[in-house]
Amino acid sequence: MALVVHEPHDEMIKDDAILKEKAKVGQKVVIANSIRISRHKIDDQMRRPQRAIRSDITDIVKESQKRIKKALVEGFEYDHLVVAKSDQFLRKHTFQKLDFAVMYVDLVGSTRMSTELAPDFLSKIVTVFSQEVAYVIEYFHGLVLKFVGDAVIGYFPFSSQKKNNVDDIVLCGESIVYVVRDAINPLLLQMGHKGVEVKITSDYGQHTIIRYGSDHERSHVDIISATMNLAAKMQSVTKGDQMVVGKKLCEKLSGDLQRIFEKAMFDENRWSYHNLAEQKPYQLYIVTF
Repeated sequence: MALVVHEPHDEMIKDDAILKEKAKVGQKVVIANSIRISRHKIDDQMRRPQRAIRSDITDIVKESQKRIKKALVEGFEYDHLVVAKSDQFLRKHTFQKLDFAVMYVDLVGSTRMSTELAPDFLSKIVTVFSQEVAYVIEYFHGLVLKFVGDAVIGYFPFSSQKKNNVDDIVLCGESIVYVVRDAINPLLLQMGHKGVEVKITSDYGQHTIIRYGSDHERSHVDIISATMNLAAKMQSVTKGDQMVVGKKLCEKLSGDLQRIFEKAMFDENRWSYHNLAEQKPYQLYIVTF
């Protein structure tokens, strides 16, 4: 019997070609997705490489937790004379102009708390918040200028010396958010109270150190500058767990830390403070931790 060889139909050939083409397309999609995932991983790594070392934040939070528990539960009182250190520094530089970064740290929701909490417990919370923020500022080589109600004003006199000293200001802000989130709030929640949030603003500029009086040791000393005023006004456009910095500070950060900030786009009704040299609203940058 003769062997009959069946030639493939045109339709079979066409179907086989379609399957092969689909397989190629599928491979391209897989490769493209792999590249996209890799790019996302690289982007994430570039956004976060210079953040505070995780072990540093963990250590800061652990030490904070110990003090906070003693303060809120065991009646411990802080004896951290942090403002005195700033006072000593300022007296050495009265009537001088210095370039450095300043920071405003504000407790969110304190007005609500003042109507809900007993005065003694409210006082404890504000004290704990202020003192723990002061510890973090000192950890990153800053000084605390003053406590104003539920806000802490700090400055970094060595931020003009090296670029990584300026980076410390952002790492300081991030660490403060973690102390509030992971040290203060868990204990408040355990005690049946609502958690709190913090908002941080910072900028870099030139400041004048003044002394109010002739007594070199006892007359009040302070810092006056447009940058101080601007950092205070920036609080009005900052939300909880956010840090907003001015253009002058952002430009001094390392590239890695600059990348974690987004250019803030505010309506002029919300932010209308102008850069006198450029005659346009002063540019701000924002990050949410």
